[in-house]
Formats: sequence, C-alpha cells, structure tokens
Amino acid sequence: NFASFAVSPAKALAAGDLVKGPNSDAVYYIGANGKKYVFPDSKTYFTWYKNFNGVKTVTISELDNYPAGGAVTYRAGTKLVKTVDSNKVYAVEPGGSIRWIKDEATAKALWGANWAKMVNDVIPGYFFSTYTVGSDLGSMYPTGSLVQKNGDATIYYVDGTTIRPFATGDAFTVNGFDFAFIVKTDSLSGYTTGSSITGAESALSSISASSNVPQLGGSVMVSLASDTPAS
Repeated sequence: NFASFAVSPAKALAAGDLVKGPNSDAVYYIGANGKKYVFPDSKTYFTWYKNFNGVKTVTISELDNYPAGGAVTYRAGTKLVKTVDSNKVYAVEPGGSIRWIKDEATAKALWGANWAKMVNDVIPGYFFSTYTVGSDLGSMYPTGSLVQKNGDATIYYVDGTTIRPFATGDAFTVNGFDFAFIVKTDSLSGYTTGSSITGAESALSSISASSNVPQLGGSVMVSLASDTPAS
C-alpha cells in the first residue's frame, strides 16, 4: 500500500500526468490514449519516480473521465521480480516482458553476490496477468539495464546486444533514470557500442503498462455465525 503523502492541487490533465482520487492513495498514470493506468503498489511506483511531488489530486468525476487501461509494470533495469509463492526470479524488460533467471550462477555473474537484494515480490494478482513471459535470460544483461564498467565513467543503456552511452549526465536524468539502479561490471565484452543518447527519447522514458486488469473469480457467501447474539 502507498503511504500517505502530500500532493499538488488539480489542474487540467494531460498525457503523462500522475493523479489520485480524494479518498484513496492509489496513483494513476494518464496515458496518451486517454486511459488511466494504476500503479499496483509503491514499489512499482518508485522504479519510475523518486517521490510523489508530481501527483495531482482530482475528483472522482475527473477520474471517471479516463477509463481503466490496466496496470503499470516495473521499469526495466531496476529490480528483479518474483511472487511470494515461487522461487523463480525474473528480470524485467521494456513493455512488461519478464525473463526467467535460470540459476543463481547467472544472477551472480550479472548482478554480483548481493543480487538477491534486488528482488521484489510482485502482488500475485498482477504477475502473470500483467507481465508477459519471454525467453529465459542468458549471459547478457536484459534490455533496459543501466551498466557501467568498473574504472570507467561512461554509463550505458543496454538494448539487446548493443550498449548506448549517455553523452552527458543531463541526457541520463532527462530520461528519468536513477543512478541508484546502475549495475557495475568488470566486463562489457560481447556488446556492440551503439549511438550515444544525447537527450530525451520517448522510447526510453515512456511508462510501461499492461492492458490486462487482474480479475477475481468465484463466489462469496456471507452469513452470521450460529452464536451471534439476537438484536
């Protein structure tokens, strides 16, 4: 659950806005398609944003103007994910694609001995209904990762087998990246160096969301206990 937080007063909404209703802490992202996408929890939110400063409080009527589009997924290259009822850990790529990390040796080789500290539990109802399972992860970092070779000041964005250097610190921050998610490594062999990232690129900063909305099934029956006192 989200903790209580102060928010900005409501203004006209536009694509990219973050909003919440007056009686709930749930935060939504307004998509370019005019739909709202919910952040399932604060852990998901903080892979995209550092604080709640940009969240606007709107009326229920204003929220109702935007149909539910689905749920926001973890940002690629930030955290590893799993569910509480499974030991299988996945890396997240853009678009909510997840790739199973087959063994601990692979995880250590990519993220170091403390890789387990990167793992977050995703709410079960939002896992396979929101994410798409891709191929198993091999020896290369998943797309969306931020990597930096030890002893080198250059930060790279991983795009498949290509790594793209950030030309400046501004090019890094303008795309909403967080230095806390950079992975340090001894080697970047096997990658091809691509074009530099010199400014904002929508493909790098766009929120990833799924159109699948978790549904609860089955029937619920409610009755009074046999020892309930009479009125």
